[in-house]
Amino acid sequence: MRFITLISALALTLLAGCSSTPPQAPIALDDPSQFYASGKVAIVVNTPEKADTYFPGANCLLCAGAAAMMNSSLTDHTQALPVDDFTNLPHTLKDELTALGKDVVLTEGVVPSKLKKYKSDVANTARRDFSGVASQYGADQVLVVDLSLVGVVRTYASYVPTSDPIPTISGAAYIVNAADQKLVWYAPIRIAKNVEGEWDEADQGFPGVTNAYYQAVEEAMDTIREPVSQAVVQVSAD
Repeated sequence: MRFITLISALALTLLAGCSSTPPQAPIALDDPSQFYASGKVAIVVNTPEKADTYFPGANCLLCAGAAAMMNSSLTDHTQALPVDDFTNLPHTLKDELTALGKDVVLTEGVVPSKLKKYKSDVANTARRDFSGVASQYGADQVLVVDLSLVGVVRTYASYVPTSDPIPTISGAAYIVNAADQKLVWYAPIRIAKNVEGEWDEADQGFPGVTNAYYQAVEEAMDTIREPVSQAVVQVSAD
């Protein structure tokens, strides 16, 4: 199962690299009232159930198998790293926003990549159609956290590793206006933390990898919570 998952992840990475669609540029929440003063907000959180290892560049079947075997201890350790900050994120965001006076509802089972694509000539519109989600939950805006990778990346050239393991978190967080699919805020999440010192310390529980992973998680959470932080500023100013 681990081998099949690895191959699937590599295939998706290659397909993404071939896409001609340019990435969405960041959109700052310059006017917090666009979020804070809006109506009901639906929260969509889609994150991996556990951390994992990824070996881009080990593209052939034998290469992928060799990379998986070479890094088996690292994979076991990575998969045991906590992801509580992300799994608890829906309730964390709801509690924080509710305390600030927001009307918030949690969604269930919404996977952004499985929603219908949304095409528009207007800049800074969502690329998936969240109107159905907003309608189902009676929301005016949708706050989305969509993480595609949580774990450790080690690059390869076929059978040969070309980097040390790098704790990485990638995805995006954004706010969509239900009425017109406009993005009020968009923050790409591409966090990679180099391990300080020696990484290959399996007998000690990979302390360098673990520390860098926690740093990546903390930085990702700071990015995700930006609308909450902005709302706090707005409330303090009122």
